[in-house]
Amino acid sequence: MLSSNSNNFNISNQLSSSFNELGIFKALKHANIYKRNGKEANTVFTIIFSLVFYHLSWNQFISSKYNPDFGKDVAYRFLNSRKYNWRRFLHDIALNIVTKVEKLTDSSRVNVFIIDDSPYDRNRSKKTEMLSNIFDHVSHSYIKGFHLLALGWSDGATFIPVDFALVATVKTLINGISSFLDKRSIAYKRRNECLMKKTDLSIEMVKCALKKGIYADYVLMDSWFVFPSVLEKFKNEVGIDVIGMVKNIKPNHFVYNGKSHTLDYLYSKAMKTGRKDPNYNGILASISAKTGNGLSVQLVFVTNRNKSNEYLTLITTDLSLSDEEIIRIYEKRWSIECFFKSVKSTFKLEKEFISNSFDALIAHTSIVFTRYIVTAWEIRKENDIKTLGELFLIMCDDIRDITFIEAFNSLLDMIIELANESGVKVANKINSILEKWYSMLPQWLYQTISMSRSVV
Repeated sequence: MLSSNSNNFNISNQLSSSFNELGIFKALKHANIYKRNGKEANTVFTIIFSLVFYHLSWNQFISSKYNPDFGKDVAYRFLNSRKYNWRRFLHDIALNIVTKVEKLTDSSRVNVFIIDDSPYDRNRSKKTEMLSNIFDHVSHSYIKGFHLLALGWSDGATFIPVDFALVATVKTLINGISSFLDKRSIAYKRRNECLMKKTDLSIEMVKCALKKGIYADYVLMDSWFVFPSVLEKFKNEVGIDVIGMVKNIKPNHFVYNGKSHTLDYLYSKAMKTGRKDPNYNGILASISAKTGNGLSVQLVFVTNRNKSNEYLTLITTDLSLSDEEIIRIYEKRWSIECFFKSVKSTFKLEKEFISNSFDALIAHTSIVFTRYIVTAWEIRKENDIKTLGELFLIMCDDIRDITFIEAFNSLLDMIIELANESGVKVANKINSILEKWYSMLPQWLYQTISMSRSVV
């Protein structure tokens, strides 16, 4: 299936090596992804996985010189299967690479789970299963599609997608669950979770990851997920602390000195740092309070550089963290924004296959996430000298974690600023960050992906 030119030959060797390192074929078998007759599932998976490196769609691929000895119906039957457990497959791959990455860093390094969602556009289709009208906060309009809810793991240098769910808006649901579907099947469970609240689903996803053996010190979330009930469940039920951003809206009241107050009141009562103070580092104030359900939290008020007369608020359930450490850790959340941009623009998440099957959407999204995981591992090997062998592992320093100053500047310049922007400005800002990410790629992979980016 591979061309004889030198670039594709190198890609073949590298992919084969990464597949073996990450145990991708073993994960396929463990997830019940195999075929009893016809083309092997490993072969079909490898070809679909490799499409992005050929810069071809599936129809173009089967009519090109790389044409496999089977038709497109084989690929669609593979994607449409209701028996394959793609969540187990993604968990296995993520666990393999997280285990490898953790061996490369000091045990005191802070690892995090990151939860966020992004629109999954299916505007061109009206018959897609579980389709609904969702609100896109970038275009400020309704589109047909899903919310792609993703859970990722990061050590500050490498981001690994761990799990995902396609979530519909129940009130604007266009197509529901088929009555002929077996309620005991994996396919029914994936469709049923499509109708769950994103906050409830995010908690279940973290529980599954922890049960699988993927651990982190904190869960990072933006203001769309930070509610008192969510904080309490993560802290008490899941047993993991949260760091997030809080919206300054009426429902977000906090208990201070036995009475319920708004963020503005707490800010007025907090110990402030003057802007002219020589020790001023962008942190305006911080205060301890409780949520309405009695959970103790720490609130940190930071400068909003876009609007000097306003502030932004970070919240954590870990009261032992310093204000600077809260900001430094929260900055790691930005990696999931780059992840969403990358899987859509580079790895063709929404555009590669056209299918009305919900199972096909789950399968293709899992394959796209696997492309990102393999790429992330190649980047880590290229930039972390500890991957060269045991002697380098013992003698070399860890890849440097982000400093507080870098985190604070990044928090303000990227996350906070983008919260008040939309459209083209956001895309340009993310593109500039992705350029740095792409420059870290191994040369063979950078040349290949850069071609696909130019096509996109």
